[in-house]
Amino acid sequence: MSLVPKSVCSYASPLCRAPNTKRARNAYLLTTVLAAVACSSPKQQTPLPPPAQSAQRTAPESLLASSDAAVVHQSTTTAAPAALDPSPERPDPTPPDPRLLAPPDVHEPPPDAVKTKSGLRYKILSKGHGHERPRLRDVVEVEFTAWTSEGHMFNTTIGRNKASELPVAHVIPGWRESLLAMHPGETRRLWVPQNLAMKGLAGMPTGPLVFDLKLLEIEGKEDGDRDREHEEHETRAH
Repeated sequence: MSLVPKSVCSYASPLCRAPNTKRARNAYLLTTVLAAVACSSPKQQTPLPPPAQSAQRTAPESLLASSDAAVVHQSTTTAAPAALDPSPERPDPTPPDPRLLAPPDVHEPPPDAVKTKSGLRYKILSKGHGHERPRLRDVVEVEFTAWTSEGHMFNTTIGRNKASELPVAHVIPGWRESLLAMHPGETRRLWVPQNLAMKGLAGMPTGPLVFDLKLLEIEGKEDGDRDREHEEHETRAH
């Protein structure tokens, strides 16, 4: 029988046969004592080293959600002081000229507006002076503001460096009818139907239009009329 034990504890078992020689018995006794000590003491396992912690731990979804909300809130609150900085005071915008505002009766003429045979309606806002009136061949200097019947202002001479100089014969029919009856300095509000206004021309306001029209001055006749009268005068002289 081999004397090499299968395991250390097997020598301590009473079923093992003791060797006959002295040297073998001494080795047997020493091995038995060592085996008994080894078997009596609890086995100690070498503790495993803790697993290396990753640089970034995975957090639960609820925590991530709260963390994201905190980051958003923090970034928002961090940028808030810049928004709270008082902005420089801006000067109040210049109020519009009251002459540019649509009149309250822009939608329809009031009952006291005068109606002519052509369908033109007007109301004198301020009277003129003198007895002179423009003639069809005259050039007049006027100020005006024009609105649609919805109250949209689409043209005006207010704010320009100079008033408009227009030949009476070349203005819209509603203006021509009014100018021929006005005195210098007079201002009228006109409610002009479409057939006396732009007559549906492309690119021009359609429908009835409202004008505040002021006759400033009668410049005289057009240059062509002056030249024709001069020629006629020279012909008669010869």
